[in-house]
Amino acid sequence: MRYGSLLARIAVVGLTGCGSGELPSSPDLARGGGSSRSAGPLVTATQPNAAPRATTLDVRVIGSGYDAGSRAVWALNRDTLFTTTRIRTNSTTFVSSTELVANITIEADAAIDLHDVVVITAGGKKGIGLELFAVTLEAVDLGAGEFSEATAINDAGQVAGNSQAGAFLWDAGSLTYLGTLPGRSFSQARDINNTGDIVGSSCNVDGGCIAFRWRAGSLTELSPPVGYCCSEAHAVNDQGDVVGSVSVAATESHAAVWLAGATVATDIQAPRDGWSYAWDINAQRTVVGTYDQTPDIAGGQGSYAWTASSGLQFLGGQGDQGEALGINDAGQIVGWASPTGAPSDLIAYIWQNGARQYLGTLGGRSSVGMDINEDGVVTGRSDTGIRRSGALQHVAFLWNSEGGMHALELGSGFDYAMGVDINASGWVVGMAWRARGINFATLWRPRPAP
Repeated sequence: MRYGSLLARIAVVGLTGCGSGELPSSPDLARGGGSSRSAGPLVTATQPNAAPRATTLDVRVIGSGYDAGSRAVWALNRDTLFTTTRIRTNSTTFVSSTELVANITIEADAAIDLHDVVVITAGGKKGIGLELFAVTLEAVDLGAGEFSEATAINDAGQVAGNSQAGAFLWDAGSLTYLGTLPGRSFSQARDINNTGDIVGSSCNVDGGCIAFRWRAGSLTELSPPVGYCCSEAHAVNDQGDVVGSVSVAATESHAAVWLAGATVATDIQAPRDGWSYAWDINAQRTVVGTYDQTPDIAGGQGSYAWTASSGLQFLGGQGDQGEALGINDAGQIVGWASPTGAPSDLIAYIWQNGARQYLGTLGGRSSVGMDINEDGVVTGRSDTGIRRSGALQHVAFLWNSEGGMHALELGSGFDYAMGVDINASGWVVGMAWRARGINFATLWRPRPAP
């Protein structure tokens, strides 16, 4: 995956502020409710309301109608069998008629999903809190320091990213810095494929950049066409095809490709007017990105897909204000677009079978789908509608067609997060922000079994 200059347009939406490191309580994570039988117990909340896999913890179950013989169990789609949920209730302690404390163990293979919480009284009466508890991935700081970001992950768990010390490869806890192209002062890594190739850009402080491919410790320049000034690489597929952008002039960017090992780009926007970016490419060489053929006219921007045979085509019309940011080998595309046509109303979407489905939010106004794996699982960033020290919070999310959208765990001391890339195992990378607005490269993965 990749996102280059895209980060500046996405991550700042809702950023800044501070607050606790707890997973936000949002409509999607708190659709609780008791049994329709008025005499039965009610389950209205859990504290905490989320935890990662391979964890044993105490959970407060809040509600009413509890007695000394009540027990709490976890359910997935109302199925309480341990073989389904992989969440074991070790004990339930009665505190009062409105509170129980359940000690639970979440197995390492529990579903990353929203779970129901069921309370059964000594007399057999039942109350169900729907989707009150989320099993999440563990948030891991990659150790790249302040103002760092993780931009891509491959199926081997290798991560590409950037820090104040430069572009890096993270592999099993070890950081390797990539260096710069000759005559350039710093580099930015944007994507890594399953063979370990990393692509990005090496730049000067004045902003002039040249794209690169890093392979086995060596940097190769990926040049713009003759007559162009600059290039940036945003994504690479497993065949080694690279996409990005080239600059005709300082303020005019065109989507570009380096196919079949080429080291000089092809401008896939030319001869059209306007500007464009290419953000991702799949194994079939379908490219997705952002294109505005009428940048001086409001409403011209839209998501596109490109192939060598069909050229550059808008997804569902030119004026969706959107961007297509990720594509898998099945041709499913994710990004964000405006259901209303207003640039202030941008919502994450998945495009498949010629139609767009909006994914919603975690309670706030905006969301963005950044990447999608081969199982159709999407990661990105969603506003929660919660204010943290005067600013609206956003968090990283996972979405799938069965369970919808749910937030990923915020590490201790972090208040905001953004998922950028996801691999075949469902591991996510991105960044998390502390209250003071400093971001750290972050990996979300299953917690190793003890």
